[in-house]
Amino acid sequence: GIDMDDAIQDGTTHPQAVGLLAFLKDAYQEKSVSGKGYKVFGRGPCPEWVEFNYAMGKLTGDHAARFFAVQGGGTGDPTAQINLEAVKVVLSGATEGEATERKHEPLPKVIQAGGQNDMLFRVACKHTREGMSPNEVFAIVKAVQVERAPNAPGETPWTDSDIHAIVASAGRYGVKEDRWGHDNVGDSECFKALHGERVRYDNRVGRWLIYDGVRWSPDRTHRVREMAIETMRWRMEASARIDDTKARKALWEWASKGLSSRRLDHMLKEAAASPGIVSSGEEWDRDPWLLGVQNGAIDLKTGVFRPGTPEDMITKQCAFPWDTEAEFPVWAATVADIFKDNPALVPYFQKVMGYALTGDTREEVFFLLIGGGRNGKGTLINTVDRILGDYATGLSFKSLEATRHGSGGGAASPDIAKLAGTRFVTSSETSGGAFNVAIIKGLTGRDPITARHLNKEEFTFLPNLKLFISLNEQPPVHDQSVGFWERPHLIPFNQCYAEHPDRTLKDKLLAEGRGILWWMVQGCLAWQKEGLARPKAVQDEVQAYKVSQAPLTEFISERLVVTPELECPAAQLYDEYKVWADERRLNGRARLTRTRFGREMGKVHEKQHTRKGTVYMGIGLGGGF
Repeated sequence: GIDMDDAIQDGTTHPQAVGLLAFLKDAYQEKSVSGKGYKVFGRGPCPEWVEFNYAMGKLTGDHAARFFAVQGGGTGDPTAQINLEAVKVVLSGATEGEATERKHEPLPKVIQAGGQNDMLFRVACKHTREGMSPNEVFAIVKAVQVERAPNAPGETPWTDSDIHAIVASAGRYGVKEDRWGHDNVGDSECFKALHGERVRYDNRVGRWLIYDGVRWSPDRTHRVREMAIETMRWRMEASARIDDTKARKALWEWASKGLSSRRLDHMLKEAAASPGIVSSGEEWDRDPWLLGVQNGAIDLKTGVFRPGTPEDMITKQCAFPWDTEAEFPVWAATVADIFKDNPALVPYFQKVMGYALTGDTREEVFFLLIGGGRNGKGTLINTVDRILGDYATGLSFKSLEATRHGSGGGAASPDIAKLAGTRFVTSSETSGGAFNVAIIKGLTGRDPITARHLNKEEFTFLPNLKLFISLNEQPPVHDQSVGFWERPHLIPFNQCYAEHPDRTLKDKLLAEGRGILWWMVQGCLAWQKEGLARPKAVQDEVQAYKVSQAPLTEFISERLVVTPELECPAAQLYDEYKVWADERRLNGRARLTRTRFGREMGKVHEKQHTRKGTVYMGIGLGGGF
């Protein structure tokens, strides 16, 4: 067992402890009762190795002859094998020879910038030769870097990508013999042997992904092509180790010509179709409860943070790391001020934002943010959009209009295709067109959607997005079914900041991105516990919207008689409507003006102009007229 006392200081886990926990991710792990350390145990030989005393606190290694208390309820396998020698290297930063047993030794010597890369490379080579996996070697090299090669002022800081590059180089160094054919397939097989553990090709989208220590990151800087170049240079170097003159010359000639653009293209084309590298695209970002952040992943079911792993299959990432100590006073004050007329909207809005973090769509709803300009809705939504990074995207309102998507089957639909895997989708109504009810139901439901990127095959995906549409006026809806009207949540933004705008507010809010992310995760936990019931202000807005789309249906059925031989003066009809509207307490947009009443009534009953004034045909007041 491993007892990591005082590994947690002021709510933050020491970097060395993070490295050790990541290295021992398969073993049983739990927080200590004090909340200041961790306990880890598994199986493996344990000599009389007692304790280390580093910045993270005392660490005691216990074997079966000693007492070791745990609470239970942790994670991992208590029977997992623990490589003790590797553990001691992670803790000590030893780089040469066997890690020695030690008690209360001083911290190992810090290596200056000029020699750090060579030292870390030698560490990686040593443990690669011992047969450790690249992930195990990465954990060790990362821990050694933290202790012996810290980021120095003025120097480019070490990143996980740098450490992975060192581990990959060590892996190539450990492969002595070139055993692949002198053709494009042979080149791709060599590429796979040297780089295959950390690259994938997403065939659905047509992109390369590289594991960067936290997630599978889209290759936007042609790093994979650099790997292809490294592969051919490695083959050139490998030729020098061949004793047979003819074979050495043949490999050299083949490899030396492999740096041309044509040969590199052919290599990557073959590698992109290679089993173990090629992906259908369906594997990525499938866990709706896992949220990628800059420094790992958050389990949204529990709100617990952990390091990312390749097996998570995460490609998307928020724009901020997880930080439980971050604060958000400006955000809290802004949300409270925007909803000060309806305080119940504050906890509701937090749950909405928390629900939007997930890929779960059980609520089958969408959100309409209604209000005039300068009311704060854009400030809030745009801030969240930037915090969520890859999980957020925009969608043109034309994609949601009833006149949209009238093209034939099989036509490219990149606007819909790009929504696969996204969770936070924003749009703004600009044209006044009516909603395409089928599209709205499809995006907010749990049925598969078929779409196609440009120049790609059709694919089917389950939408896991939350749709937020900013409005000044509600778009027309030609559907009065329950199936539609149970979906919209209209959130009113009633304030106006036009006279005293804060030009720096957006920057202030973004500076609190870490804290706002924590706030949203708390909202997610609250949503799971309490649900997402509409507050009264939201219910009232939805009801008013529904009535406005068929404003006279209930009035006609309750107060009028529809018979061909009847007719009713327009003035008397509107007077009756006003009485009915008063009884229903209709106000604002839900209450029709005389002009709009005439326009809407004219849609359902014939209007005639007589000497006595305007009358409506085929209709009369309830008592007969």
